[in-house]
Parts: sequence; structure tokens; C-alpha cells
Amino acid sequence: MTTSPALPPKGTNNLWYLLNDSSSVIVFVHGILSDSLGCWLSKEEGQTTYWPHLVTEDARLQHPAVFLGGFYTAVDAGKYDIADCAKELLNGLTVPDAQLHRTPLEQKRIVFICHSTGGIVVRYLLTRYADRFREKEVGLILIASPSYGSKLADLLGGLVSFYDNQLGLHLKWGNDVLKNLDDEFKELLDRKTIPRLVGIEACENHFVLHRKFLPDKRFVVERESAGRYFTVRMLKDTDHFSTVKPTGFDHPAHKLLVEFWLRHYGPPFVRDLQDLLDASKEDMRVRNLPYFTPALLLALLHENGFASSVLNSVRPDSAKELRDRFRQYLDRELPASGSGAFQEFDWFDRDDVRRAQQFALEEQASSVSERILFKAVLLSPDSRAVGQIKQFFGADVNRVMAEIDQRRVGIPPTPGM
Repeated sequence: MTTSPALPPKGTNNLWYLLNDSSSVIVFVHGILSDSLGCWLSKEEGQTTYWPHLVTEDARLQHPAVFLGGFYTAVDAGKYDIADCAKELLNGLTVPDAQLHRTPLEQKRIVFICHSTGGIVVRYLLTRYADRFREKEVGLILIASPSYGSKLADLLGGLVSFYDNQLGLHLKWGNDVLKNLDDEFKELLDRKTIPRLVGIEACENHFVLHRKFLPDKRFVVERESAGRYFTVRMLKDTDHFSTVKPTGFDHPAHKLLVEFWLRHYGPPFVRDLQDLLDASKEDMRVRNLPYFTPALLLALLHENGFASSVLNSVRPDSAKELRDRFRQYLDRELPASGSGAFQEFDWFDRDDVRRAQQFALEEQASSVSERILFKAVLLSPDSRAVGQIKQFFGADVNRVMAEIDQRRVGIPPTPGM
């Protein structure tokens, strides 16, 4: 695992904040006149909170990698326009760093969190370079992004015109560049050019200079501009800048991210199960052996665990006998089979884990437990290891499945079993 232990230097963009073995990456993209430090950093009441760091601490997000994307922006940036910004961001996503780490675009799932103008840049990126994202799972979270421009930018037109700031000029309400991009992005969504693209939008509910007893008659980004393609949410008690400066897990923007993630990418493992599986994976990594279903079943069949309890309730001491079988396979048969070396993987790329996530959603569970994962593994259609369990139990395998379902929270076990 490669991490950036400290905050990024001011003015620095397009670098890894956290690089791990996940196949998912969250890419933060700042707005105009900002960077990867100032955009996401909250210093409310003397407490410093950095949103990318919050992401790394929230287990509900399945521990994704985190990349700080960005582009050159300054008052005197001159002719540096949206196309230039998108090219710079694409370069950051595709060119390895000096340490030759893999790039964000090599990840299977890429979720963009975009503030303000960053959302325009990413939409331009996706429309102009759609072929680079066609095979990816792409998430797009647009926060206070003036997709059709900002009426406030019209008032500041003299300043950006004085500096000939092309990016600022593009932000004027309904300008031709944004009109064309608006049409092109809608067409991209309509044609499903990027088939697995999903998104959500959000906007502020206060002006930057807000007074409690005075109504806000103007916003940096109007709701009609911030919600044009997906479901739109208004983030309570936020202004244009505080929308992306969470102070904790309860901040409306972070809650929006978690809601979006769980809806589209499924619930995570409970903490104890995550630790159990990580230890199982590490064991196979140390042995340099491929990770197959017997390793997963051996982990789930640990003594005093849910799976062992279920199997022993149907047939006493069966869990130990199956553990011995799988351990023999991993210790002797697999090393002698020449099946290859360990290869890194993401748990949530496995079919049985995805099946478990679906079961959790159907049960309205917020996470995947040992019970849910064990059920999902036993329903794997092509697993030889699962076939051995079914052969071992014979007709009693139906009792095993029934017992798993009976042990849902609030449902008593079947009497006599």
C-alpha cells in the first residue's frame, strides 16, 4: 500500500493520496481558482478535516484508492480553457508517476467527486474521451457544479474579461461552450456511450454571505444549473464552498457520497468479516498461491463461527471434517497442481461477494455478514469446493440452507435443529 501521509502541498494536483489493492478509485476534482488542498479542506472552529482522508476512514465505501485530480486555474490563466483543463486531468489519470505506480484509469471503477467547475471539466473529459471510459464503471458526483453556467459569473464578467480568463468566461450563464457541452453530455447519457455511467448532483442552499434572518436571493450556482442530468439534492446549511468541506461523517456531502456508493456499488463487509477475509488473503499471498474458493470456505469455517455453527447443527462435527479437507487441499494439492502464483484482487470483484451484496440489499442490511456471505458462497453454481459440501451433506444440504435463512436476526432457529 502506498499512501500520502500528509496533506498535499498547496497548488499540487494529479497525485495519489491513497493507493491500495482496491479496483475502485475515488477521484477528487476541484473547481476554479482552487486546488487539491484548499478545495476539500475544512478548518471549521479550529478543527482541520480533509475530505479525502474521511473517505479512507469510512468502511462503508469499501476502502477505495483515492486520487487528487486537478487542473491549472488562476485569475491570470488567460487562454487556458476547459479543453486544456480536461487534457491536463486526462494526463494525470493516464500517465504513471515517477514511481511507476499504476494509473487511476487502470482501475475498474472510477468515481469522480467534482466541485463547481471541476464538474464541467469532467463532463468535457467524458464526452471528448468517452472511448477511454467505455469499459469502466464510472460514477459522477457533481456538487455545486454550474453545468449551464452561473448568473453570478455574469456579474463578475468585467474581472474575467480584464484578465482574458477563458475558463471564467465559459462560466457565464448559458454561454455557447456550456450549451454545446450540455447537449453533448445529454446525448452521451441517452445513447449510453459509457454504459455503466451513473451519477447524482447536489447544490448549496445558502449564499456565501448568509445571514440567518435574511433570505438568500442569489446563489453562486442556481439549482436549475446544478441539477440537469441526475437526481439533484440540496445540501442543507451549506454555501458554495462548504458543500465540499465535510467536518465529519454526518456532513450532508459525505452522507450523499455514502448513499450514492451503497446504492450503486453495494454494502461493505462487517468489520470482523473484513478482518477475517484480509487475514485469509494475506495467508495465500505469503504462500504465493492463487486464491480459490476453498481458501474462502476455510476462512468462513473457523471454529465458533457462523458457518461452523450451522453445519454442526445439521450434522455434528461436520465443520471440522470439512476444514480438514480444505486445509489439505491448500497445503498439499494446490501447491502440487501448478495452478500458478498469487494474484492481487478486489473482494468485490468476486461473483459470490457480489451475490452476497445483493442478498444484503434484499434483506435491507447495511453490510454483508458472515451469514450472508456463507449463503452466497454455497449458491455458487460452478464451484467444485461447494460441490464437495453438497456431496458431503447430500439431501441434508437443504436443511443447511434452511438453517442459514432461519438465523436471520429476529427469526428463531428451527425447533429441534
